[in-house]
Amino acid sequence: SSAASDVYKRQDMAKTYLYKYRSIECLDRDLKTLSNDSFYASDIKHLNDDQECYFNSEMFIASLESLLKTFPNNDQVISKVREQFESIVAFRNQIGVFSLSKNPCSGMMWALYASERKGYCVIYNKEGLMEVAGPINKNDRHMLNVSYSHNLPRPNLMDIPSGKLLQKLYGTKEKSWSAEEEVRIITDNFGFQKIVPSALHGIIFGSEMSDEDKDKIKKVLVGRNITFYQLKRKTDDYGYTYVLDEIFEKPSDLNETSYAKPILSKYGVTDNYYVKLLVIPPNKEWVINFMIAFKEKYAEGDRQMNIWLFRKDTPDKDMSINSESFKKYCIGEWYVGVKEDELESFVYI
Repeated sequence: SSAASDVYKRQDMAKTYLYKYRSIECLDRDLKTLSNDSFYASDIKHLNDDQECYFNSEMFIASLESLLKTFPNNDQVISKVREQFESIVAFRNQIGVFSLSKNPCSGMMWALYASERKGYCVIYNKEGLMEVAGPINKNDRHMLNVSYSHNLPRPNLMDIPSGKLLQKLYGTKEKSWSAEEEVRIITDNFGFQKIVPSALHGIIFGSEMSDEDKDKIKKVLVGRNITFYQLKRKTDDYGYTYVLDEIFEKPSDLNETSYAKPILSKYGVTDNYYVKLLVIPPNKEWVINFMIAFKEKYAEGDRQMNIWLFRKDTPDKDMSINSESFKKYCIGEWYVGVKEDELESFVYI
């Protein structure tokens, strides 16, 4: 439909998006969280399913006891495995859970979690949610596609080498919840968690949301890259779709025609940008101002950032600090530790 095509034109098809339904009753609190580039990971006892992270560990313990009888000389190793397993089980009281959905158009979810469509749905960039949001990696995060079962999960020893243990302990729910199509992020502590600004892609306004609440959301999120959509009922079938409402873009003095699409390499807490100019810079001041404007446009919150600027005739293979021709083509560089008032020394024209 034309409505659906509007959505896909505005979304990067190379990215995967996840969705968080939100009620209107918590709007002010949630807008503060969004504007602070954060999400809230709940502790287990405050989730709406009282069987969260519920499992039967009898098989795991029985396997260890069987091993102990078969290999009595390895009792210290086997006891260590048991201790580790018990510590993981006890860790359930400390972890945080941030629940999202793969489906932004679930009528049931809009009714239950978004105030009967008076609320809204947050669109997240899946990859961005897992990025380190600052100069130090403070928290571990694990993303799990929730599996649904009629039977209680039963962890066993083989779940450790196969990597299935976390899925069974923290990523399995009873079958009746399957309509939620949940993806969840498990954090090592519950509470507020920082994200990079680009993790927030957009907002879908509920079909019954008031204009006043829409304006409140837009006012709080002005000055950043975000797209707003409107939920609508399908006219020719059951169900919902959503269409473009408005696009906000972060203001920038950067001349978009003066450079090619940057090459980005991510390393832990640092973003490395390799930028080829499409113009010949007139002087050092122009290069310095370009790098400052580039950083303002592309900086991801508190992540560290390095920029290398290359001449317009630079072959793509030489746009690297590891290239033998680096000094021939590099015009300027701004890396971690270099202050803005020191940039003149790092411009080479």
